[in-house]
Amino acid sequence: MAEEYRIIERISDQSVKLEFAGVFEGKEITWDARIKTLSACYLDLQGREFNSQHPVELRQFIEIRECNQSYHAEIGLNLKQIDEPAIKRTIIMMRKYKRLHLGRHEYGEAISFEAETG
Repeated sequence: MAEEYRIIERISDQSVKLEFAGVFEGKEITWDARIKTLSACYLDLQGREFNSQHPVELRQFIEIRECNQSYHAEIGLNLKQIDEPAIKRTIIMMRKYKRLHLGRHEYGEAISFEAETG
């Protein structure tokens, strides 16, 4: 399987939506994926009127959902930006991870984001 992918939308240097070929539960599929930094994930929480007076801890994650017989993967990474090498490494990781299943998989050390006071 080649490392080829197709960018659907580059939302910022911290978030990209793309498609790439892979295998899930023994079937060849095309992943509909969004890769984003944990900072972008934190901003997404803030955008949903999430309000916390306490620091928020986030861990790297892969979240897989099935929608209309296709598979969506949201991947949150502890990186400053999502560049081409990060995209390629993420695709390789997704293809090599043999125990992927529906749901959210968190891993790595928790990163703390301070609550904004205004």
